[in-house]
Amino acid sequence: MRICVIKNAESEKISAVYRVVNAILEDGHECIILSRNRKRNSNGIHKKTIEINDKIVDVYEISIESEIGGGLKNIFNLTKYINTVYKRLNKNKGLYDIIHAFDLDAGLAAYRSSKLTSKPYVYHIADFYVDSRNGIPSIVEKYIRNIEFKVINNAKSTIVCTEQRIRQIQGSNPKELVVVHNAPAIEEKSNIINNIDNFIKIAYVGGLSENRFIKEMIDIVKNDKRYRLTIAGTGPLKDYVIESSERYSNIIYKGQVEYKESIEIYRDCDIIFAIYNPIIKNHRYSAPNKFYEAMMLSKAIIVARGTGVDNLVEKNNMGIIVNYCTKDVKESLDYLYDSRDSLKMYQINAHNSYPNYSYKIMSERIKKIYRYDKK
Repeated sequence: MRICVIKNAESEKISAVYRVVNAILEDGHECIILSRNRKRNSNGIHKKTIEINDKIVDVYEISIESEIGGGLKNIFNLTKYINTVYKRLNKNKGLYDIIHAFDLDAGLAAYRSSKLTSKPYVYHIADFYVDSRNGIPSIVEKYIRNIEFKVINNAKSTIVCTEQRIRQIQGSNPKELVVVHNAPAIEEKSNIINNIDNFIKIAYVGGLSENRFIKEMIDIVKNDKRYRLTIAGTGPLKDYVIESSERYSNIIYKGQVEYKESIEIYRDCDIIFAIYNPIIKNHRYSAPNKFYEAMMLSKAIIVARGTGVDNLVEKNNMGIIVNYCTKDVKESLDYLYDSRDSLKMYQINAHNSYPNYSYKIMSERIKKIYRYDKK
């Protein structure tokens, strides 16, 4: 079977794309990727290749510039992107048998094209649209929600990333609903560190935006030599992170990194933090890659109370749950610095929990979607 995977992002920087494509290839299917470059505008579509698990995959990259974190300011370019994907799918319908579309921008194009070409699509919800954007007027929010429900209802299968996120799509009627946790598509050896250093290493890789406790974490550790903070990624807070790394020797900025380098950063740390502000609705259903990477690499994790993933951290006793405030986070770091036995316990529990969420299990769920003859 030939599967076209679509994501409104640079394919080589998105672990979710890697996970899905890797599972598709493992099961003997062919795959192409339709991605987007947000950093430049150009006519046409640029073809390139990427390597996934020693296999070469063709990538067709749409170049439509947009501002990261620009919200509604990007609406015209977003509409242009959706129309470009729609036309591309129609024009090249002979190149694929089924579509795997991530999120509403790609999903809407797949839905529209499916009505014309009769090609089925799988709808993969990494972020439910209206819950992951701020400032959408209520009347517009209702309209967008109904559009996304229509995309869900017409998909061959719908994927969500946690059991909790099923509540987000209540009111829709998916033909098949599959939960695929964001387990890394790699098998790394765990690395429980017997930390005898005078400092503890903290790490964050991801979007550099407000409401992810990035500025607050920098402020906590910048004058405290007991901690070394490594950050990688890009976004609205990039300049703030760069400036902090230049001023304080215990803050390190790695820039925007490939997925393999993000794993190296986490392997070398003691604590991963994924502290998202629960005031944002989508954060209440968070399933960050960091949680699964922490388990795979045997790392303690700090998360915010009321963000969905806190239930999993508590269930597996693999880290600390904090209120979204400086006081709680500082006290938690101080506790882990003073109690290395507790830090090691969290790391061991993370290691022991991973088999329940491993990529081996999650990839099998993806593969079953495309095994028509085994349904």
